[in-house]
Amino acid sequence: MKKSILAIILVLIVCAVAAGAAYFVGSVPTEEVVQNNCGFAVTSITPNQKVAFPLTITGIIDNSDQSKCTWQMFEGQAGSAAVYVDKNGWQKVGDSVPTKVDDWMSPKTNFSASFDNISGLADGDKIKIVFTEEDAAGKGNPDTYELPLMYGNASIARQTYKNDEYGFQLEFSDSWKGFSVYTGSWEGRLIDGNTQYTGPLLIFRNPNTTATEVWQNIPIMVFTHEVWNLVVQEKVAVSAAPIGPAKIGENSKYVFATPPRWYGFTDAKGFEEAVNIVKTFRVY
Repeated sequence: MKKSILAIILVLIVCAVAAGAAYFVGSVPTEEVVQNNCGFAVTSITPNQKVAFPLTITGIIDNSDQSKCTWQMFEGQAGSAAVYVDKNGWQKVGDSVPTKVDDWMSPKTNFSASFDNISGLADGDKIKIVFTEEDAAGKGNPDTYELPLMYGNASIARQTYKNDEYGFQLEFSDSWKGFSVYTGSWEGRLIDGNTQYTGPLLIFRNPNTTATEVWQNIPIMVFTHEVWNLVVQEKVAVSAAPIGPAKIGENSKYVFATPPRWYGFTDAKGFEEAVNIVKTFRVY
């Protein structure tokens, strides 16, 4: 009888210990990863989206609520951004780029970060872009924002524009969806004479432009080889600028160029992305 009672008590003790162990093991708190963006928000792309390079990322920094953590800025920059790829662990690829802002003195402003082509990535690679706030005071431990993405080739992540009349193509990012193309003309003159020259000027209008906010357009000048040679020899001037147009490509019929000072000399937003789009220019 006593052995039976002892056996029952032993069983109860074992069950209690096991239950207690299960309780404590099951209730051990797991570390919750919380993304503290401190007013930093990307608006041009969404997490886990497939992207290609060149790439420009834009968004908003809103430090209006000073009772919460804020994203630090200084002299036109809000820190830096870097690309990492998961190759059995996160590895940085390419160089860090500055995160530029429109007005660093304003509590709410737009930002942009532009990356050139990055080598060593394969279609389907898991990547992330890590934004680190400015730390001008050198206090250390700056806030970061991680944007998870997927790398894909340009045909997947970008919209291809082809112009069969002149034989060239461009790759446009998703933020340019709905862009329009206008055909105008450039004008030039013979420097040592009165001969006038003219040619096609294609203007790719940024779809983000509104009545109150101007975004950077992309102008492309089209020359015959004969006229372009005169431009190169500085016999024909196409603007009042002390520099000439910048050649971006040529085929058997035409030479293509961007006008002098076509970006960076106005208040137009998004010129970094427009420059990256021009880098995708190809002829056929």
